[in-house]
Amino acid sequence: RTLFVCQLESATTEGELKELFGVHGPVRRVIGALVPSRGIAFVTFFDIRHASAALTALQAHELHGKPMEV
Repeated sequence: RTLFVCQLESATTEGELKELFGVHGPVRRVIGALVPSRGIAFVTFFDIRHASAALTALQAHELHGKPMEV
């Protein structure tokens, strides 16, 4: 249910990630986007099916002009 997201632009916020990933199902929490020097986050869904859908849909999705890895 938890996805590791990396290659994030330093301007990325937890709120942006919650909104982006939330299109695929309810997001329980987003952790880590506030560490800009690392560019990583963990996105946790309530349901593994939603996590799987987000993984498929958002792999290499561009955010702030930079492709992120899920």
